[in-house]
Amino acid sequence: MGTYRNIKCGYCSYSFTGGYKLHDGPRVKLGVPYVKCPKCGRLNKTGLRPWSAFTKSQKFFYWLQNIFYATLIGGMLGIAAGAGINSCSGKNNFGDSINDLLLPFLIGALIGNLIVLNGNRLEIKSTEEQINSTEYQSYFKNK
Repeated sequence: MGTYRNIKCGYCSYSFTGGYKLHDGPRVKLGVPYVKCPKCGRLNKTGLRPWSAFTKSQKFFYWLQNIFYATLIGGMLGIAAGAGINSCSGKNNFGDSINDLLLPFLIGALIGNLIVLNGNRLEIKSTEEQINSTEYQSYFKNK
């Protein structure tokens, strides 16, 4: 069962998530550490960290967890796609051997990892650009 969270401003209770959203759990979180509330203008901690603040072990764990989830989910989708293609072709023996499951799993896992790793690379780049932006830096210089 999933965990749902509603992240709110600590001062005016503005909802940053727009209500309850599914929470990722104990994964290493990447993002900006502070966000300015659009309603009251006050600064709130997010519990996230930019890539540049990760330790070597956190970076390793971040990539490991994302590769694990992409392999698992991509592989399952690959098997489901293989079963669907097999049933459309009129064959009813899909899954009789390990090879019937292994190839779709590997193809799905490969595609899933390519998509996730590219998305993570773009997310890291975007987060670091936000942290280094003049607006973000100037806010902290004034405090």
